[in-house]
Amino acid sequence: MGERTRYAGRIDTDEPLLILGPVEGEIESVSEVEIGETGDVTATLSARSIIIAGRVTGDCSASDRIEIRASGKLHGSIKAPRLAIADGAEFRGTSQMTGAQS
Repeated sequence: MGERTRYAGRIDTDEPLLILGPVEGEIESVSEVEIGETGDVTATLSARSIIIAGRVTGDCSASDRIEIRASGKLHGSIKAPRLAIADGAEFRGTSQMTGAQS
């Protein structure tokens, strides 16, 4: 989804998803969801893995991994078996480390 594309609603996909613009609602994927540096997401996210390089406001749940890159900002809760937060990233919320799901 491009920088100038606005989306509000539910996204349900089984393919990798790259978000570069504003999205509001709910995102669910059995694959990877990446929020690029220009991405601005206000949503509940659920995916195999979530990579945040932009801004996310909402709860994130991953069956494998959540990564917040140095440019990333997350305000919300995290639930995942693995978590990586880069130096310089912003995280405000709670985290729950869960067992890996098969």
